Amino acid sequence: LLLTSPLRPLSDRTWFELSCQIACFLNIAEALFLLLLTTASSIENYVVHKVSFLGFSLCSTIYMLVATTLFQYSGRRRTSSLGEKSFQYKVLMCSISMLSLLLAVYFFERHNTYCEPGIYTLFAIAEYVVVLTNILFHCTLLFDFHGKYFILTSSGPNFHYQPLLPEFNANKRST
Repeated sequence: LLLTSPLRPLSDRTWFELSCQIACFLNIAEALFLLLLTTASSIENYVVHKVSFLGFSLCSTIYMLVATTLFQYSGRRRTSSLGEKSFQYKVLMCSISMLSLLLAVYFFERHNTYCEPGIYTLFAIAEYVVVLTNILFHCTLLFDFHGKYFILTSSGPNFHYQPLLPEFNANKRST
């Protein structure tokens, strides 16, 4: 979607395409690590749980940074008040997520080093905030696709659909 955005001419299309591919890979990896995280509890398999949380955290943080940068670079941020609101929420959720991740690492190390009462609870809260801000970051798609429809149909060529970007012409895709 961002790659074909007519809102801003791309001065360096190669960089933009590569960044979009990296964002796509990170988003898929984030989902896979999250799936793995939900299947392995820390009691059942500590190593798998730890690796999957680290993978999820790393992929989601980098994805949020790349996606926010791409959103800004594409020019979609300034096209409407919803675009600006989406960008601001993306930055806010990314910032809170990174801060919570740093706190989670701090509390985790402190718990493992000193085993103080209540510290593991603070770690768990920070961990949940990381996951919650990730969910809220992805919810910004409600602003990004406001008024647009995603339809899966088998109606064939007689079905008239509304493209996500009305200016996008499928015949110009090859350029």
